[in-house]
Amino acid sequence: MNDKNQSESQDGGSSHKLADEAESGDANAQCAVGCLYYYGSEGVPQDYNKAVQWWQLAAQQGHPDAQYNLGYVFHTGEGVPIYFEEALYWYRQAAEQGHAEAQYSVGNLLEHGMGSWEEAASWYQKAARQGNPAAQSSLGRMYEQGKGVPRDYEQARQWWQQGAEQNHPETQYQLGMLYYSGKGVTPDYEQARAWWQKAAGQNQFDAQYQLGMLYYSGKGITQDYEQARAWWEKAAEQNQSDAQYQLGMLYYGGHGITQDYEQARAWWEKAAEQNQTEAQYQLGMLYKDGEGTPKDLVKAAIWLTCAARAQHTAALQELERMFEVEDARQRQEAEQGDPEAQYRLSIRCFVGARMEINTQEGMYWLQKAAEQGHPGAQCDLGLVHSDGIYIPQNYPQAAHWLQKAAEQGHANAQYNLGQLYEQGEGVEPSYDQAMHWYRLAAEQGHYTAQSRLELG
Repeated sequence: MNDKNQSESQDGGSSHKLADEAESGDANAQCAVGCLYYYGSEGVPQDYNKAVQWWQLAAQQGHPDAQYNLGYVFHTGEGVPIYFEEALYWYRQAAEQGHAEAQYSVGNLLEHGMGSWEEAASWYQKAARQGNPAAQSSLGRMYEQGKGVPRDYEQARQWWQQGAEQNHPETQYQLGMLYYSGKGVTPDYEQARAWWQKAAGQNQFDAQYQLGMLYYSGKGITQDYEQARAWWEKAAEQNQSDAQYQLGMLYYGGHGITQDYEQARAWWEKAAEQNQTEAQYQLGMLYKDGEGTPKDLVKAAIWLTCAARAQHTAALQELERMFEVEDARQRQEAEQGDPEAQYRLSIRCFVGARMEINTQEGMYWLQKAAEQGHPGAQCDLGLVHSDGIYIPQNYPQAAHWLQKAAEQGHANAQYNLGQLYEQGEGVEPSYDQAMHWYRLAAEQGHYTAQSRLELG
């Protein structure tokens, strides 16, 4: 937010005098009164709506600060709904009058989906040449990545150098990364550390994380786990997920600190919830092995699956091993007569979950589970007979198995049994019996049964 007019209002007289000038149509005064309402200063109550109203009056007269301020509130949703098109319109109005912050903001919106990278780079360049450090940061990044301009590490370095010398923390971090990676320059860990130190001192969390990595690895500096932990903690407290992961690793391995699995788990959970893949993997392994926390294979599988979705090789391999063990256990339990294991194995045979589809084996285990009274298996077996899936259609058998499941309170079996009675398939048609089973299913929240009862 441009607060130039706020400071001018404090030097130029009372808010009462400003209000009179604003009412008379003075654009500078209108913009300044808008700032008073925006900040709630000089005894004026904070009121975003009134701020916007005064800025609109000034902006319509071509006042660049008011135009920029309107763009800002439409961009951020303060006093008005977020409306990016309107924000871009007002930013452009100010930018075309040479307003550096507006030029940067136009570039930012264009880069992030509202225009071309080439046009974004052009606006960044205009603002950067006026010394706007945020634009210098973004323009350097465009040159580094080759977005909208030819890739040119030297151009990136020059723009970042200008921003860094203005004490802009993001640009200091970027310049440090350039020296660390050696892109277009000779790798220089000391220069990297010096710029990261400046940025980290301003709470730039990525710089704090990178400083921690330098101290941990001892690159260009004496290895110091305590310093690494201190910088990672600063970054982690700002939710920097890589720092949270590294803190977890410090506590897990006991590097320069007392080993503490509980602390490791706590930091990995914070990082994993932000989709930090390594933290998701480590957390999964922690739950799998029960280190510092009760063993929990369900949570282990959840976190390992999260990591595996990002193609984490070790997570994919570990999941495969876990599933092999679980598959063998489930089959053994099924063969020992466990009806739940038999039912689950039948489903896997039908759908091919981690195995080849085998409907014949699926029917074998489904029958076994149903014969032992498993209501889910009885319902599914009844539906298989009713629909003629995998075996010839047989309504009497369908009614037989659905009745058994329905009498155990299985809602879907109750609904489907009601349909058989209503249609007279495998049983004597009976409206009363149909409604009886529909009601029982509906009482358990079966939506289709509830809808059928509404029809009467």
